[in-house]
Amino acid sequence: MFLKSFLFLLIFLSSAFSNEFKSTETSVFSNSTSKKVLPNTLPSDYKLNNENVIKTKNVHLQYTSYPKVAYDKQKFTVSLKAIISLDNLTKINTIFKQYKGVKILNKDSKWKSNKDEENIYTNSFDFIITSEKFKMPLIKLDLYVNGKYKQSAKIPPKPIKFKKIVLATKNFCNVLADDLEIIDQKTKQYDNKNLLTVIQIEAKNSNLKEFYIPGYEKQGLESFSTTALKQTIFYYVITPIFTKHIQFNYYNTKLKKTINKKVIVLLKEDLLSTQTDLNPNNSGFLFFKKVALGITILLLLILLYFKRSILLTILILILIGFFVKLVIPNSKATVNKDTYIYILPTKNSTVFHITNKAHTVEILKKRPKFSKILFENQAIGWIKNENLHK
Repeated sequence: MFLKSFLFLLIFLSSAFSNEFKSTETSVFSNSTSKKVLPNTLPSDYKLNNENVIKTKNVHLQYTSYPKVAYDKQKFTVSLKAIISLDNLTKINTIFKQYKGVKILNKDSKWKSNKDEENIYTNSFDFIITSEKFKMPLIKLDLYVNGKYKQSAKIPPKPIKFKKIVLATKNFCNVLADDLEIIDQKTKQYDNKNLLTVIQIEAKNSNLKEFYIPGYEKQGLESFSTTALKQTIFYYVITPIFTKHIQFNYYNTKLKKTINKKVIVLLKEDLLSTQTDLNPNNSGFLFFKKVALGITILLLLILLYFKRSILLTILILILIGFFVKLVIPNSKATVNKDTYIYILPTKNSTVFHITNKAHTVEILKKRPKFSKILFENQAIGWIKNENLHK
C-alpha cells in the first residue's frame, strides 16, 4: 500500500514539473519570434528617436544640414527634407517665425520633389547673422491640397555657436568665406595718371557683397550674383598708373586663418571692349601715327610723280582719308546738370560722378547706347546718348 502511494506521488510530481518547464519554454520562444510593428515607419535614413526629425500626421520634417558655428555676416545654408504623405499636394508655403538678428536671403526658395523617391521634398535656405543677440527661426510649412490649405508642420531651430572675427590686418577686405578665388582680372589705362582694373572673384559661403580693398579711393561693385554653392562679383579699382599689384586678405572660416591674395596688375591693350580707353588726343601713340601716316603719304606722292599708277593713286587717296579722320577734332556736346557719368558703358555700371552744372564736353567715342566723353578738366567717363545735347 505504501509502495503504491509512493509511486503515485512520484508520477504526480514529475507531471507537474514537466508542465512548468513546457510553459516556460513556450514563453521564451514566443518572445524571440514576435515582431513589433511600428505605424508609419520612416525610411532607412530616419530614426524615430532622432531629435532632428519632427513627426506629425502625414509629415516627417528633418534638417539635413545645419551649421554648428556661424560667423558674423557670413552666409551659411540650412537644408531640410520633408516626407509628405498627402495626395494631390499642390503647394508648400514656408513661413519663418520667432527670429531676430538674422537675415534670410532666399525666403521664397521653392521646395523640390525627389524624382527617385515619392513624397520626398527638399529645400535650402541661406542666412546671414547680423547681430550677436540673434535667434534662428522656427520653420513652419503650410501644406495645400488641390489649392486648399490642409495642415501645417513645423521644426524648431537648432543651437548655433556665434563667432565674431576682429582682425587688425590693414589689408582685410571685410570678407569671411569657406574659400575665395580670383578668377580673372583686366586692366586698362583709365586716364593719364590712373589704371582701371576689373576683378572677377568667386567665394563659397561668404559675405562677398561687402568686399572692399583698403587704400584705394575709387572702387566699387560692378555686379553681384549668387547660387546655392558660390557667390560671384565683378569689382573695379582705380589705382595710380605705377601700380604693379593689388593685395588684400580674407578670413577662411574652414582653415580659421587669414589668407592673402594678390592681383597682378597687367596692362593689356586687348582688354574688354567696354572699358575706358585713354584720351586719344593726349596719346603719344596717336601723335606718332599721325606723323608716320603723313610721311608715308608724302613719300607715295613723290613716287607717284615719277611713276604714274592708278593703284598707287587709290592707295594715296585712302591714306589721305585716314589722315583727315585723325586730324579732324572730335565733335562737342552739352551735358546738363544732374547727369550721371558712368565708369563703364554698361547698364549696371557704377556712377562715379553726377554733374553739378552744365558742361561742354568732347565726344571721344560713340556706341549704340553710350558715348565716351572728355570734360574740361580732362576727366573721362561714359554717358547715355540720350543725355548728350548738341
